[in-house]
Amino acid sequence: MSTPAGWYPQPDGRQRYWDGQRWTENFAPGAAPPVTTPVTTPATVGEPARQQFQNEDLNPMGGRPAPAPGPVQVHVQSTGSNGLAVAGFVLALLGALVSFIPILNIGGDFLAVLGLIFGVIGLVQSGKREAGKGLSIAAISLAVVAFVISFVVNTVTVATVNNAIKNLPSVTATPFVPATTPATTAKVGETITLNGNAPGSKAAVTPVKVIDPTASTDGFSTPPAGSRYVAVQFQIQNTGTAAYDDSPSNGARVTDVSGQQFESSLVSSVSAGPVFPATVKLAPGEKALGYIVFEVPASSNVAAVQFAMDSGFADSGRWTVQ
Repeated sequence: MSTPAGWYPQPDGRQRYWDGQRWTENFAPGAAPPVTTPVTTPATVGEPARQQFQNEDLNPMGGRPAPAPGPVQVHVQSTGSNGLAVAGFVLALLGALVSFIPILNIGGDFLAVLGLIFGVIGLVQSGKREAGKGLSIAAISLAVVAFVISFVVNTVTVATVNNAIKNLPSVTATPFVPATTPATTAKVGETITLNGNAPGSKAAVTPVKVIDPTASTDGFSTPPAGSRYVAVQFQIQNTGTAAYDDSPSNGARVTDVSGQQFESSLVSSVSAGPVFPATVKLAPGEKALGYIVFEVPASSNVAAVQFAMDSGFADSGRWTVQ
């Protein structure tokens, strides 16, 4: 292996240029011009005397011209790369960015999980390959941050939507749409047969009991300050020849002692028991049992319950609370 070209030190302290094959007469800038005074070297046995110039480079050990400089070996340690650390960082970063967007941050959580897994594996490998440790730690940190942001954003979003639903005008006292025929009156626990508008539409309706107050168990719904939830359990039996297909909560109301009426509230579950689904379908002869929930001011006393067929546009019944 030949010595690479470059400047190399000489015995007289100057730097001389080696072109890769031989010494040149070029010295490093700033060096004093060499003195070329001839010096006679004594002859030795079998060798004639010769002249030597002062600027000729000598080997300090042998008195002969300095040999070409030897190659310089530089040890470079390659640390390699850590692909899992890079992938984990990218996935965790995407998950953190998406975590600010409601609903979409569910997908961001999935990316953050992958970033966390890759980051942990990359951190373990970094001890052996000496690469990617910083990116692995960053990936793990970003994944944790993404989870926290996603949880906070979703919690705030659910609370905001819930408050908006509770503040809808439907939860305030509103006038009841009169039925086509005068309401039949009975007491809670008694049955009234009501007719629908369609031919063969008929149902026997019984308000079984009134639970006042009741509590929401869906984890989101809470009555506003100064109000409470009241649950009324209804039994509806299809006594007609046509199928019953209606939303019972749309035709139900409660009335307080002052005559104010209150519509049903959107509560998916309460401590009183199972609530009616949004739509109830009954074949002739079938019956269903469920609760309808109402939001009532704390100062109001429920005096009566009202139910009408066809979401309030057909026959209605009225039951007094004992």
